[in-house]
Amino acid sequence: MAGQLIKSKLRASRVWRLACYETDGSRFASRERAQACHREAIYTDDQTLTKRMLEVWPVCSPHARARILRRDATTAREMAGIKAVLMADDVPGLNDVGTKHDEMLFARDDVFYHGQIVALIVGESQEACRAAADKVVIKYESLPPILTLAQAIAAASFHNEPNFIRRG
Repeated sequence: MAGQLIKSKLRASRVWRLACYETDGSRFASRERAQACHREAIYTDDQTLTKRMLEVWPVCSPHARARILRRDATTAREMAGIKAVLMADDVPGLNDVGTKHDEMLFARDDVFYHGQIVALIVGESQEACRAAADKVVIKYESLPPILTLAQAIAAASFHNEPNFIRRG
């Protein structure tokens, strides 16, 4: 039995060694590709397995378009294992992640698409974050979604100001 296991491991390592060549028969030029081939590469997920790290879970809008009437995360913030519940009011400075200042990190007053992040739960485990997300209370006033170009023009709903590229 032990002999069969050793033989199968040798066969597997031989296959991996053969796979470490380019299609033209030359060895990999980059060290990273060779490490990945030999299963020696270190990936981000591998580095976090042995360390205690915080998890995050988003609270997303169930509406395609809505006005946020009320947000309350008091109960979620008091739950065991929860380190923070972040919302638009918790962002210092500009609540924006877009390169042209056109993407909100968290929805503040209005929700513009289904799944837009309204809050972010930070906790010790994914289970704790999910449980806390269920305790975040967000009241919406549902608005009719804008689905066509004609509706967008009628509502003066545009992504952002036109972007001009000028020479000089």
